[in-house]
Amino acid sequence: MEIFAVQSSDDGARFELRRHNREHLVAELHGRGLDASVLVSAYMFDGFGDFFGGLATNWKGWKGAREWCALEGEITLKAESDRTGHIYLSVELHDGAPPRWQLNATLILEAGQLDRLAASGREFEQSIKRAA
Repeated sequence: MEIFAVQSSDDGARFELRRHNREHLVAELHGRGLDASVLVSAYMFDGFGDFFGGLATNWKGWKGAREWCALEGEITLKAESDRTGHIYLSVELHDGAPPRWQLNATLILEAGQLDRLAASGREFEQSIKRAA
């Protein structure tokens, strides 16, 4: 799998993650008036599929925020849920350490999207590990 993508159900904002080369991925965030991308290390790219799998398993909601972060901090994903079946996925992109710039956008997901995202997330993570 070459691209993992999440699209917001309310405004079409989109988060994409794809392979750039053997050592790096590219994370992109697109929305109204927003287009940003950052290189992400593919080294020890772990837990991505489990993050989305955990959201799908608990599709009825959970308390607090659930978080996944790339090893070097270029991407941070935080998910919160409400009682109506909406998931608020905060996507933070950081360029550099310390960050030269940082961007945060929230995508709204429906519980019905989670099984597909979990399967895609696991498949994407496995493809990264196979290519390493």
